Amino acid sequence: MSTIISTDDTAPWYALRLFKRSMKPVKEYLNEKQLIYFIPMNYRERVDKDGKTHRELVPVVSNLIFLKKTATEKEIVEIISECNHPVSFLRRQRYDVHPIEIPSNEMKELIYVCNPDKINYKYIDDKAAALKTGSEVIVTRGPLQGVRGKLVRSNHLYYIIRSFTGLSLMLKVSRWCCKGVND
Repeated sequence: MSTIISTDDTAPWYALRLFKRSMKPVKEYLNEKQLIYFIPMNYRERVDKDGKTHRELVPVVSNLIFLKKTATEKEIVEIISECNHPVSFLRRQRYDVHPIEIPSNEMKELIYVCNPDKINYKYIDDKAAALKTGSEVIVTRGPLQGVRGKLVRSNHLYYIIRSFTGLSLMLKVSRWCCKGVND
């Protein structure tokens, strides 16, 4: 079913980890079960055997799918456990019984900022994002209005680092469109 999200939707999401690099069979299974999911995608340039460059849309993280909670936790866990491909829920701790629930407003923001056609962004590792120093800001104008994050400078450009469950984004922004959270 891919991604469908409305502005008044408050259902949380789960993050699924795949243990094989092939997403196609898992996507087909989720579609068959009519579950709503989101896969962060980005464009990558590929050179074919003739030397021509092609732009293709590929998953940013090859083993991460976000799944909307459209039923009870028990029902969703049961549906995912019936999948023939090795998949698990992200959990806060290794032996935690309950999967991490990602709030709807965070997912709306993630879906918006992960649109590869609209916003200039880079994906970075969660550990690298934690190491970068910067001030907490909120964007007051422009396409990222309302986004909160850490304002950092990289290669003479300004970015907001926004961390989500499983991945972090550096979103290009003008520093003049940002206001300090403590201001």
